[in-house]
Amino acid sequence: KTPPSIAPALSAPPNAAGWVTGDTTVTFTCADSGGSGIGACSPPVTVGEGASQPVTGTATDVAGNTATVTVTVSVDKTPPSITAAITPAPNAAGWVSADATVTFTCADSGSGVQSCPAPVTVTAEGGGQTISGTAVDAAGNSATTSVTLNIDKTPASVTAMVEPAPNAAGWNNTDVTVTFACQDAGAGVDGCPAAVPVSAEGANQVVSRTATDRAGTQATASVSVSIDKAPPSI
Repeated sequence: KTPPSIAPALSAPPNAAGWVTGDTTVTFTCADSGGSGIGACSPPVTVGEGASQPVTGTATDVAGNTATVTVTVSVDKTPPSITAAITPAPNAAGWVSADATVTFTCADSGSGVQSCPAPVTVTAEGGGQTISGTAVDAAGNSATTSVTLNIDKTPASVTAMVEPAPNAAGWNNTDVTVTFACQDAGAGVDGCPAAVPVSAEGANQVVSRTATDRAGTQATASVSVSIDKAPPSI
């Protein structure tokens, strides 16, 4: 009159959250001690992806008594998704001219996201800085993404020169050309002003131009030109 016993076992035990990261086989162990003996025992069942999937097994002894057991299996084999965004966004040349924050967005349609990286603020200047983040789902699957960050907060340097150089009194007696020299140790110079010819006579004529680096920062240089091409009268 006594039913048999049946016990389930999973080929891959679930983690603390109750999830398995691969196909799992449920096997059943059946016994009927001191009775008529086992007549039938449910065969193994392989379970694929899905949450809270019930798997039932039945043991039957020779006398026809039965026992049933059900185990719930949750399988998630798919890693979560993770994307990274830079704020402020880099310009067309791929550079940022201020401190930047990398934020991560994570999603998982299976067991759900267990951890997603916190935002990372980058203040150091330099090109090719790699910022990485890893997302982990409740099953233990993980995915990593990286972004390359280029930061240049320092404006380019620009200097202005008068050619030919003025005399000791600061004057020129011919037409002159104002040329500009630009440098940038970070993103590199995007545009350096073209030479400016000055032929008009007059004192303290200010010539100003602006240089821009590839990060978009700017610097301006100015020079004062005094030209007197007319001889004195005597």
